[in-house]
Amino acid sequence: MAQRMLKILCVTLLLSGAALSSAAPLSAWNLNLGVVGGTNATQVGTVTLNGYSELDQTISGNSAFGQDFTFSGSLQWVQYQQSGAFNPLGLGLPSAYTDLYFRFDGLSGNLDNNGNATFNPGIGAIKLYLGNGGGLIPGVQALELASYKLASASTASDIAYYDGFGLSPMFNLSFQLVSAFTGLFTDNNGAPILPLATFDVGIDGLLDLSVLTNPTPVPSGTGTSTNILVNAGQIRAVNVDPTAIPGFAVPEPATVMLIAAGLVGIFAVRRRIAV
Repeated sequence: MAQRMLKILCVTLLLSGAALSSAAPLSAWNLNLGVVGGTNATQVGTVTLNGYSELDQTISGNSAFGQDFTFSGSLQWVQYQQSGAFNPLGLGLPSAYTDLYFRFDGLSGNLDNNGNATFNPGIGAIKLYLGNGGGLIPGVQALELASYKLASASTASDIAYYDGFGLSPMFNLSFQLVSAFTGLFTDNNGAPILPLATFDVGIDGLLDLSVLTNPTPVPSGTGTSTNILVNAGQIRAVNVDPTAIPGFAVPEPATVMLIAAGLVGIFAVRRRIAV
């Protein structure tokens, strides 16, 4: 009995130590598309993105400053650069698909008086899909690989709004991984990086010149201005401190010891009742 309780106590303390340790940034990681019939991409450093997005701004009182906006679109994973190498490599998609892409809908934020924006964390839907679009706008056939939520570090600058200030906005988004195909993302040791990972997405936006009126004028300074943007950028994966994740409770060592002591007491009472 004593040996059994000692094992339980040791396992409890080991789990505590793992939770209390901070995770380091990922300089290289693996995208294991082999789990869905593709080819694994190893030692991934950064991934190149191309995309198409729509930024809608709520205009009130003839000014975009201090107003809310929403941001939706898609970002194709074009190629990845292997850690320590400069030659871009293909992503090894399954034969049934032509595209790997982020799809994000309903991201929202607020514009300040300098044309910079702060996003609302946790708002909107972010998914990673395989699809068959063959362009910047993915097709309808899609296989969901992972889901994310927007983290608090997400910002934007030089927002292109309806009265012409800023024509090339920059977006620095942080997608916190929530769920994924088992084994899809691993570190160099083959260990899963879920759920202690974010994907830092840096993209620039250029107003799509094929849209005749862009941004859309707002009659009488009140309404919604639509900005159609062509995007390009990169992503990298970063492991984060678990204590920085909202709702992630890390037990104190004293709490862990108390739990272990409680387990000892429970087993002692059960043994006494059995006797």
